Amino acid sequence: MPQAIAPQDHVDEETIRRVLAAPLEPGNSVGRDDATVRDYLVESLAQLVSGDLNAKYGLSGGDDWHYELYAGLVTAGLIPQWKDGWGLDEKSQHRADVLLAAASRALVAPIA
Repeated sequence: MPQAIAPQDHVDEETIRRVLAAPLEPGNSVGRDDATVRDYLVESLAQLVSGDLNAKYGLSGGDDWHYELYAGLVTAGLIPQWKDGWGLDEKSQHRADVLLAAASRALVAPIA
């Protein structure tokens, strides 16, 4: 079961910038090979508001959609490489979720 995100899980502004700029892999669900985590989050929000996104399945339409974002965080050096090629250990997944939550919040409350 995923850990709850706690107040001590603070993420500094520079790390948030790195998360948002993290590149997604080519062939991603955003549909652009130069897409970033920011692009994925913005497109997800736009589709959620328009009623075109099922939050369980993300842009990819599969329940493993968050791995597109995790891969970007791995590429940017923000979390360790996959433990087995298919997933993260619990600590790394929690850290990834903390980073993505902080980045999502930053989209609606821009940082300086």
